[in-house]
Amino acid sequence: MNQQILLITRAAVMAVAAAYLWRAGKDPSLRQQGGWNFIVGGFALLLFGLLLQLSCLISAAAGLDPVLDPDWGFILRDIAGYLLGMILLVIGFMRWVPSVRKLAEARAELERAGAAMEKDLEMFRTICVQAPYGIGVIDREHKLRYCNRALAEMHGYRVEELAGKEVSILHRPEQMTLVRRLIDQLLREGASSLGEVPHARRDGTVFPTLMAGSVIRNRQGEPAYLAATMIDITGRKEREDQLNRLSGALEGLAEMVIITDLEHRIIHVNPAAEKILGYTPGELIGLDSREFFEGIPGNPERLAEKMGKEAAGGTWKGELLNRRKDGELIDVHLTMTVLRNGEGRAAGYVGITRDITERKQAEASLARAYRQLRNLKGQLIQSEKLSSLGLLAAGVAHELNSPIDGLMTMLRLSRRQAPPDSPEHEQASAMLAAAEHMARIVGDLTVFARRSKEDFREVDLNRAIETTLSFSSPHLAAGKVTVVKKFDEGLRKVRGDRGQLQQVILNLVTNARDAMERGGALEIGTANSPGRPEVTITVSDQGSGIAPEHLDRLFDPFFTTKPPGEGIGLGLSVAYGIIESHGGEIVVESEPGRGTVFTIRLPAADGDDEQTEDTAG
Repeated sequence: MNQQILLITRAAVMAVAAAYLWRAGKDPSLRQQGGWNFIVGGFALLLFGLLLQLSCLISAAAGLDPVLDPDWGFILRDIAGYLLGMILLVIGFMRWVPSVRKLAEARAELERAGAAMEKDLEMFRTICVQAPYGIGVIDREHKLRYCNRALAEMHGYRVEELAGKEVSILHRPEQMTLVRRLIDQLLREGASSLGEVPHARRDGTVFPTLMAGSVIRNRQGEPAYLAATMIDITGRKEREDQLNRLSGALEGLAEMVIITDLEHRIIHVNPAAEKILGYTPGELIGLDSREFFEGIPGNPERLAEKMGKEAAGGTWKGELLNRRKDGELIDVHLTMTVLRNGEGRAAGYVGITRDITERKQAEASLARAYRQLRNLKGQLIQSEKLSSLGLLAAGVAHELNSPIDGLMTMLRLSRRQAPPDSPEHEQASAMLAAAEHMARIVGDLTVFARRSKEDFREVDLNRAIETTLSFSSPHLAAGKVTVVKKFDEGLRKVRGDRGQLQQVILNLVTNARDAMERGGALEIGTANSPGRPEVTITVSDQGSGIAPEHLDRLFDPFFTTKPPGEGIGLGLSVAYGIIESHGGEIVVESEPGRGTVFTIRLPAADGDDEQTEDTAG
């Protein structure tokens, strides 16, 4: 009975051990765990004991003599084959089971890591497939091991068409020298920064890309693959080329181009600024552009605000004054528009400035030349009138001189014949004075109307003005105009044509009388200019004055503020021409309702002329 129980126990233990051994036989990793040798040894001893026990049972059943001595059989079968085998199995399982448990845990962890890795790998695949830039991996033989859809499409292929192909399929033959050099450099350095590399499409067209690469190494640290990312920069290159062309055109413009922010701070300026404003572009960056035109007399107030409002609706254009670095003021034409960002919102201002100083000077010179031409035309017309007047004056003087001379002779004779205190003597004296006055008027008229031949002589202006006033006095008195004379008794003489100068005074006196419809004071003064070799004549009235918008045209021929039929607008034009021909100038100041002042400046005579107006007759 004991032998049977021992046999069953031995068989059961061996079955369990055999199951573990069978499992270990299928999984090599289990055979490497601790306790494996003890289990194998214990199983072998149990098998040996089992075989001995079976042989003994078979011998006893057959009535045969025992195979071994009972004492030795007991030791080998029960002690070595069972007890020692059981001890080895226990030791083996005690060492093996924890190792198997750890291995199971490691496998579970590995499976979890594998799942996470698979998830990351799937995410990586998704990123690579959907990436908007090209991704490619090549091996050491320069064959494509992976490429995403973006890389294939930018070259005109499908992904499957590029798998396993040489990297040369993405380039033209002449580009491969550069490509191989970049691959060698990548292998040496391990990574490369962004750089421009030319590629070729399926149809042979070349396009630029921006590439970066890195080396993928194996467990031994040796380069196994080369990975690269690339972006097609054809559009960017076209925009860069366009910007370069625009920049080149901007830099070469003769006009100054200034770009500012919304606060008018300069953020860019082209080289023309140095020629126009005297500043280098670097000096202008960060300055407020308003300081070049705000506060300058002649420019409108709050000009920048006005320009900004008008430019917001389109473009502001206008002429204004700018201040250069050296303080000089120049005339410029400015065109300003609003600079907008990609969303259409205002981001700053762009101003294009052209220096028009020379043009303005040329226009002023042309205006002066035109005015002189019109003055010359007026003077020619007036000259014809004066020529006729001279002939008439000569005829009148010739016809009147003889009767007046006879009359004065008879009056002198009558005065001598009458007693000194008699009424007849007084009457003859009065009549003789009137006749002499008539003779002076005829003489003055002859001098005034005498045609000039540019044989200028020294002229006493005080005397010339007195003479002009003498035959103007009836006209002035009729208009209730009082003449106030402020003559400098030490006035220097001038060189000129006395008749023409008298004509100027007469024109000014006549205009003053017409301007004072209700009468008033007409002040005429002469003076030597202090510190300068010139004399000054001022004619001041208390008339209605001249509107500011008429002052610039006052000396233009045929310009008049008088009603139709009362003047043709040649008097002041002729006066301007006469004074200019004498080397002088005539200016006017007027305030509506308060009167007008004409100022004439003429060069003083040297004093060494051989002929004066007195010696000239």
